[in-house]
Amino acid sequence: MAEQRQDREALRRRLYRPDASPDDLQRFASAAPRTARRAGASATPTPRRRRPRPSRRAVGAAGVAAVLLVVAGALLLRPTGAPPAPAPTGVALSAEDRSELLQNLARGGDAGIAAYLVTHPSPPGLVATDGTITDELHGSGPGTLPLDVSQVPAGAGRATVLVVVAQPVHVAWQALRLGTDGSPVVVLRPVAERQGDQAAGALTTATFAHSDGGRPVRLRVDVPDGVRWGAAVVFTR
Repeated sequence: MAEQRQDREALRRRLYRPDASPDDLQRFASAAPRTARRAGASATPTPRRRRPRPSRRAVGAAGVAAVLLVVAGALLLRPTGAPPAPAPTGVALSAEDRSELLQNLARGGDAGIAAYLVTHPSPPGLVATDGTITDELHGSGPGTLPLDVSQVPAGAGRATVLVVVAQPVHVAWQALRLGTDGSPVVVLRPVAERQGDQAAGALTTATFAHSDGGRPVRLRVDVPDGVRWGAAVVFTR
């Protein structure tokens, strides 16, 4: 039984790799016991959020079913041999700013990206407006977390994703929107994705446009197990 659990855990970790395939997802689903699939036990870290002037609010963790749904939606749009996602842009940080982000991550909470944004000039690609809404997240290891879009105005707009990690690792992320596959089942599909090697305490940014109704509602971050990370998603018009 212990050996079966280890095999399922190895399959689960593989689902977060950029070269994961639909066959990997099918093997994981077949290996999971029926009771585990129905239980919906938590499989992602619990985020804390703040707006840019910042107010915190706790958010519940997504369950196993939500993680599988995200992976399935992502794999549907990742054909074999697809080109790698582009790398995000690095943000110039002072040694003091980098140290502050790393200290915050070491404490196990938000990195402080939202606070950085309101005390420094906007990073490349981010045009701040009065209607800016920032959602900050944090976690350890790979995970997919919900974004609070309840106060984001309807319609087309732009989103900026900023990421920092506590160790020098390869980082990949996807911003996911709600969609359908032609059936009543709702799936998650990538709006934008980036990946690249990132130094400890370095901050990266990427801005992309989204359509009316296509704003991202989840952020999937892929880093090695045990690596702490922080992220912020900024919505602008």
